[in-house]
Amino acid sequence: MVNNFLLKEADKQAGIVDLCTGKLPGGMEFYVYLLLKPSTYQEYVNKVNNNEPVKFTDYGKIIYADEGTEPPKHIKEEMEAKYTVNHNFKQMVEEEAKRIATNPTDEDKHKYSSYG
Repeated sequence: MVNNFLLKEADKQAGIVDLCTGKLPGGMEFYVYLLLKPSTYQEYVNKVNNNEPVKFTDYGKIIYADEGTEPPKHIKEEMEAKYTVNHNFKQMVEEEAKRIATNPTDEDKHKYSSYG
């Protein structure tokens, strides 16, 4: 099991890149790539999912930001090349979670203890 000590140690060597989009108080749309500290990732995700205000630098480093609803193709390609960003990762995780929840294999049942 991952504990706070291990997450803090991971902060020294690793990061999680996330693409976040939103609107500033004046209505301007933006996108930002964040290099998140593993130890702050869950708190960050909880705030984003609950539509709470997020001060990005509290959770990591802004590696690229600009106006707009999503980055253009050349920026996505740069992030993929430089940081191995997978722009389909969240979708892949969601699809796998739905598959496991609705039709778990015997291997899934063995892996995940919530399947008695």
